[in-house]
Amino acid sequence: MKIQLNPDTIKFTFIPNIWSTDLRVITMSQYLEAVNYYRGRVLDYREVGDPAMKKAMPAIISGARFKDLSKGRDRNNISYLTSYATFDVDYVEDVEGTKKKLSEIPYVFFIMKSVSGKGVWGMVAFKNPSFWYWHFNALIKDMQSRGIVLDPLSDPNRLRFFSYDEEYIWKPEVEIFDKISHEGVNVSKRGNDNSVQRDYGQDFSKYEWYLIGKFNSENNAEDILEEAGWIVNGEDRRGRVQMLRPGGDSTHANSGNIQDNKFWCWTSSDRHLESGCLYTPFDLLVRIKYRGKAKKAIRSLVDATDRRKRIFNVVK
Repeated sequence: MKIQLNPDTIKFTFIPNIWSTDLRVITMSQYLEAVNYYRGRVLDYREVGDPAMKKAMPAIISGARFKDLSKGRDRNNISYLTSYATFDVDYVEDVEGTKKKLSEIPYVFFIMKSVSGKGVWGMVAFKNPSFWYWHFNALIKDMQSRGIVLDPLSDPNRLRFFSYDEEYIWKPEVEIFDKISHEGVNVSKRGNDNSVQRDYGQDFSKYEWYLIGKFNSENNAEDILEEAGWIVNGEDRRGRVQMLRPGGDSTHANSGNIQDNKFWCWTSSDRHLESGCLYTPFDLLVRIKYRGKAKKAIRSLVDATDRRKRIFNVVK
């Protein structure tokens, strides 16, 4: 379904800089006028690259409106989520080519160079803001199918620093993005982490959930992937461990990264893992060692625990 967009009715939360709690509401039209005003500061930052310069620049928040603008952008202060979501395509070799490719996607209505000038950001309109996180999961997957890898960070209250682009792309007619996916960076609207129960349709007992949590805390996603033939390929600028799929080498693009002991998979070339999904160590155990059979994976944890108990009793 296509809709007509009016830049005078699309509203963002505006913040003067990263330290400020002085939040205001501006329209898309006002934003486009303001980026011209801040052109010099953006170009200076691109030349110098000082992070402090970026933090001092104004920013917008497109995905959330707030109860009390004087109380800042904390998640607990969110009044409601909006339909408008931004996305990032970081550090691309051909910025203009990436912009052109994004402009051909029917649900992308705004495209601009990132504040660094080395990437691209854009906007889409989600059908149901209540499913904001699930829409974003599906957006990552859909972009992946088109050969575009998005930054998986997706909080609706995330800051979008002012940028500048003489040739930004604005499309007044756009398709609503209506796809959703329960699998990915955000496992539920409430942010719980019961992804295994949902993904595999298996109801676990409290004891089994305890064993899953214990396994996740005692095992590293990196070790499980390396045992399966994945290769560590350094860290990115945010300190996330970069991984190459089996059969890849340093000349290939990274196939995913690890943060907080969870693996974000980008590749669709691995027979065990799906692109656009986030995996805990237990998820990896289920998918890689037990070929998706959660019941067998749980049984292995129970059996291992029982064996340790028997050994302890014998020694005792």
